[in-house]
Amino acid sequence: MEETKPGEPENIAFSNDLYIVGIGASAGGYEAIETFFKNMPEDTGMAFVIIQHLSPDFKSLMVELLSKHTKMKVYRVEDGMQIRPNCVYLIPPRKTMTIFQEQLFLSEIEKDLGINLPINLFFRSLSNNSGEKAIGIILSGTGSDGTLGIRDIKGQGGMVMVQDDTSAKFDGMPKSAISTGLVDFIAKPEEMPEILVKFINHLTFSDSETDKNPKNVKIDKLAKLMSIILKTKDMDFTHYKSTTILRRVEKRMGICQIKSVDEYIELLEKSNVEVATLVDELLINVTNFFRDPETFEYLKKKIIPKIFSNRKVNVPLRVWAVGCSTGEEAYSLAILFREYMEETGENAEIKIFATDIDNTSLVAATAGLYTDNIAVDVSSERLSKYFIRKENSYQIIESIRKMVIFAFQNIIKDPPFNKIDLITCRNLLIYLETTAQKRALSYIHFALNPMGFLLLGKSETIGQMLSHFRPLDNRLKFYQKIGKNTLSLEMREDLFRNVSPALNPLGLEVRSASSREKSYEDVIYHTLMEKFEPSALLVNGNNNIEYIFGDAEKYIRMNRGKINLTISKNLRLELSTAISTGLHKSKKTGKEVIYNDIIIKDDDKITNLNLTIQPFTTKDLNSDNFFIIFEEVSMKPSIKSEGEVYDPSIHSSLRIKELETDLQITRENLQATVEELETSNEELQATNEELLASNEELQSTNEELQSVNEELITVNAEYLQKLEDLIQITNDFDNLLNSTQIATLFLDLDFRIRKFTPNIRKFFNISKIDIGRNISNFSYNMEFHDLLQVLSNVSQKGNVVEREIQVENNQHFIMRILQFMASDNVIEGIVITFVDISVRKIAEANLARSEERFRSAFEYSGIGMAILSYYGEFLKVNSKMIDLLDYSDIEFLKMTIFKISHDEFQMNLRANLEELAEGKTDYFEMKIRVLHKENYYLWVVLSFSIVRTEDKTAQYFIVQVRDVTDREKAIADLKETSILLEELHQLARIGGWVFQIQEDEMVWTEITREIYEVDASYKPSLEDMYHEADYITKDLLKKEFNKCIFKHKKISQDIRVRSFRGNDLFIRIIAKPEMIDGNVVKIIGTVQDFSNAFKKNHIQSSHEEMIENYAEPAILIQKSGKIAAWNSKAEKSLGYSQREVIGKSIYSLIPESALKNEKEIVKRLLKGESILPSSTLRKHKFGKEMKYDQILIPLQNNKGVIDSFISILKT
Repeated sequence: MEETKPGEPENIAFSNDLYIVGIGASAGGYEAIETFFKNMPEDTGMAFVIIQHLSPDFKSLMVELLSKHTKMKVYRVEDGMQIRPNCVYLIPPRKTMTIFQEQLFLSEIEKDLGINLPINLFFRSLSNNSGEKAIGIILSGTGSDGTLGIRDIKGQGGMVMVQDDTSAKFDGMPKSAISTGLVDFIAKPEEMPEILVKFINHLTFSDSETDKNPKNVKIDKLAKLMSIILKTKDMDFTHYKSTTILRRVEKRMGICQIKSVDEYIELLEKSNVEVATLVDELLINVTNFFRDPETFEYLKKKIIPKIFSNRKVNVPLRVWAVGCSTGEEAYSLAILFREYMEETGENAEIKIFATDIDNTSLVAATAGLYTDNIAVDVSSERLSKYFIRKENSYQIIESIRKMVIFAFQNIIKDPPFNKIDLITCRNLLIYLETTAQKRALSYIHFALNPMGFLLLGKSETIGQMLSHFRPLDNRLKFYQKIGKNTLSLEMREDLFRNVSPALNPLGLEVRSASSREKSYEDVIYHTLMEKFEPSALLVNGNNNIEYIFGDAEKYIRMNRGKINLTISKNLRLELSTAISTGLHKSKKTGKEVIYNDIIIKDDDKITNLNLTIQPFTTKDLNSDNFFIIFEEVSMKPSIKSEGEVYDPSIHSSLRIKELETDLQITRENLQATVEELETSNEELQATNEELLASNEELQSTNEELQSVNEELITVNAEYLQKLEDLIQITNDFDNLLNSTQIATLFLDLDFRIRKFTPNIRKFFNISKIDIGRNISNFSYNMEFHDLLQVLSNVSQKGNVVEREIQVENNQHFIMRILQFMASDNVIEGIVITFVDISVRKIAEANLARSEERFRSAFEYSGIGMAILSYYGEFLKVNSKMIDLLDYSDIEFLKMTIFKISHDEFQMNLRANLEELAEGKTDYFEMKIRVLHKENYYLWVVLSFSIVRTEDKTAQYFIVQVRDVTDREKAIADLKETSILLEELHQLARIGGWVFQIQEDEMVWTEITREIYEVDASYKPSLEDMYHEADYITKDLLKKEFNKCIFKHKKISQDIRVRSFRGNDLFIRIIAKPEMIDGNVVKIIGTVQDFSNAFKKNHIQSSHEEMIENYAEPAILIQKSGKIAAWNSKAEKSLGYSQREVIGKSIYSLIPESALKNEKEIVKRLLKGESILPSSTLRKHKFGKEMKYDQILIPLQNNKGVIDSFISILKT
């Protein structure tokens, strides 16, 4: 931070160019805030901080609501949050907020401090943080929060904007702010954004000029401005710093949206209102009670005790508050002195002279009436003791007001007070030129008593007067006078002359009320007056001394104590009666009164006086005045002048008689009046005490209610917005229900109607007026005899009921009855829906007729025929099919084509059926072996065709079965023998297992336990069958087990798992369901371990044999990427024969889009990384890209080095 230079304002604003807009709002403020941000651009470069009176008992919804109306980011403030441009920050509930160096800090609301005024608090900190870049906005609200805060913003040169009270829901806060006279703009919320943007973008004083010598331009223009102010308002600002004046003028130009100084000068010449506004801007009337509490604490503990210890007995203490503004500091001093006297028992008369050059401020200060915002600065004890509550304001009590005398006084030009014990001159010198600062400090030094005290603002210094003051506290700026009173001759003359050229750098012609240009005759006249001036007094019509001429002070005796300028209290005893009598007589007659030969004795000296009392009235004076002229005459006899000889006894006797008569009349009138007033006063006093007590109670209650009311209004505004959102959602929901044409009825838990769609009238005879009535009171147009019982069951048990119903016009509907719940899962009622299925019923009838024709052809066919589902399940078989395989029709319906097909044909059969279903072919034949009921296989030729729905979706397959067993018997027997030999070869490691479904219990044989490497005590589960397998294998086996349980299918899968000791296993799991009464009760299966063969045999033939056993497409790939083996499933899936691919690179079968990723995966695999199953692509022989889930299994040679791997492709 830059160091503050002497005489310059303190650099309290954080160094940045960011405009920060503080927005204060209370009751009714949400609508104004919403409108404001709807019209505010998102990229102004300003930051916005919103301070509201929020209820501590409710969650604020402002972030969610406001985000709908602005594209700027909206934050709920967290402690220490940094301010950023083009963002909005919201105060959270139960917090107050301040800003320092563009960081926001939160504090808990202190309930003990009384009324919470968060807007004032934030605005004050904002003024210190941002200075002239601070902008304060007051929106709708009750009370006066923010009023004190905008004073601080104005004091730092910031801008203030207030909502037009006619557009505010609650005008308390706007009106209170406007009443300060500090508001720059009054506008509606929708107008404010445009004004703000124009204000921050307006040209500066320097930008508006193009002269080659900008400094001269400024001086010339500024001189013209000051001349206009002097002429219009008779106020001289030539001693103010030009930089200060320039900044204030630039601000006014921005507010008025004027681009050049010449235009602004033209406006000033035309508008006295703008001149007055500019003057107010320059005067900077910003203050508050007990400003800088630390300073006042030091004053009370260190300075005031010294003032009392130094004072003379019966001599009043005199204090001078220079630049008092609206009086807060002067009254703070008065309260401080009063508190000190009460605490210490000291007693003294205190006179506080409070001066300023702004008459408007002085009038306000004299009244001593302040808004209730002062509660922020004044403790509750001081408020109750030194202030009187008046509606929404506080007034200083009369005893404190009597201690302070407010007067117009210019510290630079007017004579100073004298014999002052303490002078406060805070934050005034910083605005003055150096020469004016020195002059003011010289007058202050002159005015102080020896050893008197001076208090300056924290940004001010003594400067060149350091030799005349001793610092007491450099930080708080307390000083003590040293040396005698000294004023230069020039300064003494300047008290009665024009301002010196040094104080007039702009070269203006300056005239003041007390200093006018003198003519030649005036000079001669004043010269003669100084030489021959008589001794005289000028007395006004109230007998108060107005002026003393010549040596008249020797006829006056000033008494100790409070000054009283009544002439009778200040005359010598010998003159008192004569002058009082003469004045009385002159007032009555209007003529001059002369008394001769009045004797005055001074020790041994006797003086003979002639006394002349002469009436003096002019058009410039508002009342009668009198000259009292004293003329000393020689004691020698001389010719008497006009007038009578003054005989004290005679004149006194006459005067006494007149006074006694007047006194008697006055006493009688006074006695009667006193008696009446005493009676009235007693009654009024009793009433007043009661009213005061009631008023205090009501006032306290009113403040609490007002605070609660503001918080509730803010909450109400947020909930109203939420209600509007809910209404919109409800309307959307209604429109959705109506547009679906689904008849819907909502009932509460007592079966009373809550809501329904118009279509419901087809089923129930209800209308809108029936909402709230019980559904049992209405008839319905459908066959549903136990409706109420069903509703009761649904309500209590939560089950969903579906029924197909028919209404009078032969329409068919699916009726669904179910519970509906609130967002917190609480059951709120029942919903009934009706979905029209009439079209479906017609289609079903047509289908039935078609099926009847098909059934006849189907039943009487000469070969076996069957209808299969999309999944290969038998839906229907004819008698020839039953005769062929000896299964009953019921047994067929529980089986699939795959169950009776031999395993070696199942993959091809599935592939062919998939191609048929996908529309790649309309018909296919294949020769397979099927299982006869007597557990032997028949060779058959299957001829498949497909039946589709209207949208070409596969519906079911039709298969014709021709027995070719005799022709294939020899070949089948030979192959069966080969298969049997192969299985016997591997049965050396075949274990068994049984899974009981109801008991959820798994039983393993001893060989199975050996395969999985667990002891006899271990209790296995179904999940242990795929122990530590990869997730694709787990998912695959879960699905296969589900097929076995729920679709009653036999399964067979080759998978890779790990034993419980961590060894890799390559096993084949085969399982079949056991059923009782059509339900699967257990699964019986085997597990075959061929791990040893897989691990030991790495030669090509073994690999080929191993991959051929896989149920999915499998490819053996060498380290170089060449294909070494290719099983029949791969040939079927990708279309290539082994001859076409063996020796080719696997990468030739991978599309370009997947090639890079595939190579990276293989590279990692060969390095020994564990590769999870992943999705991959392969090219089909005919160009189509096929998608698979790929499992990669690395293979090691005898040295333990990976030299090849297997790629298993799962669809």
